[in-house]
Amino acid sequence: QILHCSLEIEQRFNILAAVQHGGGSIMIWGAFSFSGTLELQVVQGRQTAAGYVQMLQRASLMTEGPCLCGNSWV
Repeated sequence: QILHCSLEIEQRFNILAAVQHGGGSIMIWGAFSFSGTLELQVVQGRQTAAGYVQMLQRASLMTEGPCLCGNSWV
């Protein structure tokens, strides 16, 4: 309950918060270059070093990286 102290002294109001649209967030990772793109990856939960490596493996970055950026890509 919230007590408002304006002209409406001592009137109590019940206010309920509601999220009707959205309320969540999503993190994605992707790679692109002049030569093409890799499939977007959805980051699940908190990103850890091990999770990042797994995501890069799922994205086939090690095999597709040279196709996107040439053999000297980092």
